[in-house]
Amino acid sequence: MEMWMIGFLLGVLLVILIAVIVFTVRKSQSKETYDERQRTARGEAGKIGFVAAMVGFLILFMIELFAAEKGLNINLLFPIAVIAFVSLGIFGCVCIWKDAWITLYQNPKKTLISSALICFSNYLLAALNYYNYCFSYEYGSAIDKNSLLKMLVGFPFESKIPDLSATHLFAPFINAMCATVMLVLIINYLLKLSSDKSKEKREMNEES
Repeated sequence: MEMWMIGFLLGVLLVILIAVIVFTVRKSQSKETYDERQRTARGEAGKIGFVAAMVGFLILFMIELFAAEKGLNINLLFPIAVIAFVSLGIFGCVCIWKDAWITLYQNPKKTLISSALICFSNYLLAALNYYNYCFSYEYGSAIDKNSLLKMLVGFPFESKIPDLSATHLFAPFINAMCATVMLVLIINYLLKLSSDKSKEKREMNEES
């Protein structure tokens, strides 16, 4: 990796670190908390996310049994990461639609900006890492669609780049999953805001 790209990545990570520190400090200094209704809603969202995770792990268990019966050597590290991100995404979406994602007095714009920053940074890291470690002029892209599907469920797959390590291959996709979850949350939050505004307008029109 060239030095300017290393510096750029360090700058992006530094921005994220500063944002996290500022958010943590402000949150610790603030007395704002979730109200009783929001805590109840977050508990329900947690249950739904937990059930989704258990269903995913049950599917992986069945895959593991099938692989053991067929004598296949599989790696479920990446599928476990997929299930974790999906369950977190479900938890976040349920919290959003139950008005329990942020506190009543938290600034929605700042939340959207910080979420968008995390989303953009992870997509950028995914693209840079894949281009630097999973792409070569000799072999092109390291993995095709069929191999990608096998990787998603933990089955053995082939990489076009012989000396590519598993860490270099998995890292860009994990970054992309994180970014995608944040993007889904942002879209859901914007839809929720739009729905609330439409509801308020209808109520105002009915009262008038």
